[in-house]
Amino acid sequence: KPTPLPWAQIVVLWLIMSSEFLAFFSVIPFAPFMVQSFNVVQDPKQVGYWVGFITATFSLAQVLSAYAWGVWADRFGRKPVIVSGLAFTAFFLVLFGFAESLWQASVTRFAAGLFNGNLGVVKCVLGEITDKSNQARAFALFGLATSAGMMLGPIVGGFLASPAEKYPALFGHPIWQRFPYLLPTGVVAAFILGCALLAMFVLEETLPSLRSRCRATIGRSANETEGEALLSSSASDASEEESTEGRKVAQQHGGAGKFATPLPPGAQIAVVCYGLVAFQYVVLDELFPLWSMQPQYGLGFETSQVGQAFSLKGLGLLLGTMLFPVLERKFDCRRVLMAAAVLSTVFLFMPDFAYMRNLPSHLLWAALAVMMLVYSTTGNVAFSSVMLVINNSVESARLGELNGVGQSFASLARGLGPL
Repeated sequence: KPTPLPWAQIVVLWLIMSSEFLAFFSVIPFAPFMVQSFNVVQDPKQVGYWVGFITATFSLAQVLSAYAWGVWADRFGRKPVIVSGLAFTAFFLVLFGFAESLWQASVTRFAAGLFNGNLGVVKCVLGEITDKSNQARAFALFGLATSAGMMLGPIVGGFLASPAEKYPALFGHPIWQRFPYLLPTGVVAAFILGCALLAMFVLEETLPSLRSRCRATIGRSANETEGEALLSSSASDASEEESTEGRKVAQQHGGAGKFATPLPPGAQIAVVCYGLVAFQYVVLDELFPLWSMQPQYGLGFETSQVGQAFSLKGLGLLLGTMLFPVLERKFDCRRVLMAAAVLSTVFLFMPDFAYMRNLPSHLLWAALAVMMLVYSTTGNVAFSSVMLVINNSVESARLGELNGVGQSFASLARGLGPL
């Protein structure tokens, strides 16, 4: 039977992961209007270029810092890295709401990416609180966290931007007129700070060496308070041995932050696969709106119709969450990853599906529903599989380092994909 999931830890991690994507996607709806307000472009067609630049700076900054955050998580613990990453994200998100020029917006987004490596570290924690019997289920649940942030982020950013114009009775103060994007960034930042508090008081440290040290301290405390000297001393000695073992493992691999021992070949391949999957799906996410809005070579959709089509992805993400644990039990997760990656390549030929615009409306939307269902299901399965492969590629002592490398590759893909 599968081991029961530690739901308190899972919920906190789920909220943290959701907050990361909420912060990223909440900026997208008002970013074009923010760029226009800077008065730096004469041609409206250039607005898209600068919006893409601001968006890409976040991902490209993570390319530079994700590995370092992973190494620090292996040295100082998962929990302090996660809490500090959330705090930095909230701080720079509020500063982004105060931006009044292009360079201020770009610098704050770059800093937000540079001082946050939580996506990789959260995956470390998830791998350390689960085992072979329940990790597929746990990783699949995080597809829902991603989708929650992707769907709620644009809603929060779109509805709360420019509150002085939309809700003058509530937000008539001059500050909301001068900084029209402070409300959505402030609301999301408050949610992120709430996640930081949860992480501080509820999330448990999972780095093996620190957990062993904590157990040793508890053993000594019990000895002092209860007087059970012999039993407590034995427990403390055993815990100290575990702590020493953890330090030996780290020393055998060159220690945290050193490059003495390269990652195993299997881990290197898994990291490359993660980058390729991220690149493939960010390209597909960028391609679909462009294709669907084209009147001649696409579907000729309006922006509202594009949003409706994208909302169909939610069903596929839910299906993938339920399907992946079943597939992982019956097949090796590497085979599941290969099958999902091959199946998803069909959507690179989306321009050839333009004939669908000639279908009656109900058939067109039925075809789109099937397309988005398969697309988002394979995406959820592919990401869950590759994260599982990565976490099973090395021992826990190097898990932060490996996930940092993987997050660097994925961030590079997300930065280059839109370009």
